[in-house]
Amino acid sequence: MHNLGMARTFVVRHKFSHTIILVLVLMGCPQSFATIDVIINTPECVVFASDSRTTESTTAIASDTYEKIVQVTRYVIAQTAGTALPGNKNFKTTIQDFQWDSHLSDTSSVFIDSVVKLFESYCEHHESLGVNYAGFLVAFGGPDSLGDLRYCEYWPATGAPEYRSDYNVRWRGSKNVITRLIFGIDPDMKERIREFVGQNVPDSLQDSLKTELDAVTAKYKIAMRVQSWSLKDAIDYAYLLVNSTILVDRMSGGEYVSGKETVNPRTGGRILLCVVTRDGVRWVLPPVYVPDR
Repeated sequence: MHNLGMARTFVVRHKFSHTIILVLVLMGCPQSFATIDVIINTPECVVFASDSRTTESTTAIASDTYEKIVQVTRYVIAQTAGTALPGNKNFKTTIQDFQWDSHLSDTSSVFIDSVVKLFESYCEHHESLGVNYAGFLVAFGGPDSLGDLRYCEYWPATGAPEYRSDYNVRWRGSKNVITRLIFGIDPDMKERIREFVGQNVPDSLQDSLKTELDAVTAKYKIAMRVQSWSLKDAIDYAYLLVNSTILVDRMSGGEYVSGKETVNPRTGGRILLCVVTRDGVRWVLPPVYVPDR
């Protein structure tokens, strides 16, 4: 069985805005987190990035070439998070079967709003046949029929597709690498400091100390500056987040992600990176892409 995922994402519906949203979707087993999927949604593009490792257990790697990002049409990309084996199919096969049933192909000029509706109907039909989509999240990105770039998340087991317009960072799963890169401090570490202050500092000083701690950490919040990022910034940052998670996990022998001492690194394999704009889908990785240093 694949990693049972836990994921939550942001969605943007904001025409001609210069606001950039970074969405992190992380998934993993309930006690042994794995995988990193990143989505950066901007007015000019949606960037998708992920690793390609899947695991069968804490010590067995099932694959290092699993495609968690799949092109659906000329204009639409889909990314998986969660249990990626509905009906004993992997994610790519699920999307290919959906394309076949819906008369779509990679070159079809069908936009995101129509694709999402078709996929919702596809899942509802297969659920009636007994297919279990519990934990299965599909994230879509691309332009709609009016030319606006949109981002959508769909949990077949929980209801209708959701388009959102939040402008900050979310993540689930193993978050230590990500949060240190974004905030300069692990939130768990920050919470422990707050607990220490609450237990050992006089009440009259607690508020001022907590305010000072917030002020010190605020200047390290990279995600607060995303409104000024270029497309290249978004691509470079997506690559940085995925690659850093893989490297730190590997160098720590897996325990940094899993919380266990004897496991294989839970993230790994090649990095996939794809961009969808109003002109359509364009793969950045593969082929080989290395950010300028």
